[in-house]
Amino acid sequence: MSSTKGSKDEVQPTECLIDSLCNELTCIKVMRHPLYRLVPWVIIAAVYLAVSVGYLGIRPDIHEKVHSSSFIFEISLIIVMTVEAAMCSQWLCVPDMRDQKWMLAVPLSLFAVFVMWTVARLSVESFAVPYLHWHTCYTSAIIFGAIPGLVIFFLSMCGKTTQPFMLSAMNTLAIGGVGYLGLRLTCRSDDIGHICSFHILPYILLAFAASVMGRKIYRW
Repeated sequence: MSSTKGSKDEVQPTECLIDSLCNELTCIKVMRHPLYRLVPWVIIAAVYLAVSVGYLGIRPDIHEKVHSSSFIFEISLIIVMTVEAAMCSQWLCVPDMRDQKWMLAVPLSLFAVFVMWTVARLSVESFAVPYLHWHTCYTSAIIFGAIPGLVIFFLSMCGKTTQPFMLSAMNTLAIGGVGYLGLRLTCRSDDIGHICSFHILPYILLAFAASVMGRKIYRW
């Protein structure tokens, strides 16, 4: 008799636990495939970039620059890096990246090429280190990166990443790529000292801030 009573006492807490867990169940909306999340961002970023460039004014020597192989190489490199970084960002929103972790090598390799390209220009071109002040290019950098940055930030917050620092890095490359592309299309200066100080530096600071806050922002 006592054993039967004891078994009933053991079952009751278990049933209560099961009931409490069942009461906490909620419907979960399955996240769309990363590719479907990427396409709207690419469209928004492209349209916003075109509108911003039109508003700020395209550089007056653009007709000459489109015939420059070095300029076309740089612009093409940035475009591909930006799209690949945004793609990896959306795959990183899935905890296991859908078993596609090899994708991270593509934007990182392209970024390494861009760094080497910049270092090569620093070594062969003459330049003067400009006095750092609030330049109009800083304002343009904020304008170019604002909307694409907010959109990709929102998309990232909707995900459940297990690699917050890498997600921050990919988002920075995507935002920085859009901003750098806009600056190269509107700013008439090709001086490598100016480019490093006023085109690249803002996004280096963004990368530093993103790396510091990555775990807090993109926590599960």
